[in-house]
Amino acid sequence: MKNENYQPDFSTNRLLKDLKSAKTLADEAGVPLRIGEQLVNLYSDISIEGYGEMICQLHI
Repeated sequence: MKNENYQPDFSTNRLLKDLKSAKTLADEAGVPLRIGEQLVNLYSDISIEGYGEMICQLHI
């Protein structure tokens, strides 16, 4: 980022790890996070299929 060459790359497995963490925290707080559960299931399937180390590029 210092040299303005930051690439917004994030592996599917890293995204899955963060989604699981968010889901766990929401569960512990008693906050329903239905879309979080669906995303965890989706990205778990993607990882199981062998695409866990693929890069997700987020464009916001």
